[in-house]
Amino acid sequence: MTIRVLGAGPLRDGSYQLFHYAGAKTGAFNPTPVFLSGAPAPGSTVWIDESVTNQIRLEVVTPVPTVTSVTTRPNPSLPEETVTLRALVNALNAETNVTPTGSVTFTTNGVPLGPPVPLDNGQALMDTAGLAHGLTPILAEYPGNSQFLGSTGSVVHLANTPPVPGPHILYVLQNEKQLLPVAALLAEDLDPDGDPLNLTDVSALSTNGGPAAL
Repeated sequence: MTIRVLGAGPLRDGSYQLFHYAGAKTGAFNPTPVFLSGAPAPGSTVWIDESVTNQIRLEVVTPVPTVTSVTTRPNPSLPEETVTLRALVNALNAETNVTPTGSVTFTTNGVPLGPPVPLDNGQALMDTAGLAHGLTPILAEYPGNSQFLGSTGSVVHLANTPPVPGPHILYVLQNEKQLLPVAALLAEDLDPDGDPLNLTDVSALSTNGGPAAL
């Protein structure tokens, strides 16, 4: 909860009387409000009487919960390819018409991918070319502020180079069946990243129209 001064300030040291709040309460200000007998209820508005002729209005602000979502584009990408990270921070309170402000930090494995990125209409964008081959978890951390609670979103990014198929030529006599081990087929293919290759499917017909099955 945040107590925000909406009038002249900062307040001088001392004790003051709170009005218009379920009964008078006293609070000490030095200069941050500290209520000796309990803070005002969230959403209420109170006045503080510093003197007979000077009143300072205070507003109680309750931070609104947020949710952060993250996307990467393109995903999947090639290793070391430039990828755009996008974080979107939204307020969970439907009655809140204010868009979250502040900044978002993108991290992976606890390491920042760059400096904090300011939110623009609730959105933060950052380009990075440092994503290595494989699956990389990416987090967008929104720390929040006096108006909004922090939140974190995540996405798993895949950086991978597609396999390169080799030539596959098989000669078969007409109306004859030919069996070929999967390992023999894969021996002609190459994965630039060194990943193991698996054969998961084949086309129903060969190039010349013959039936094929796995």
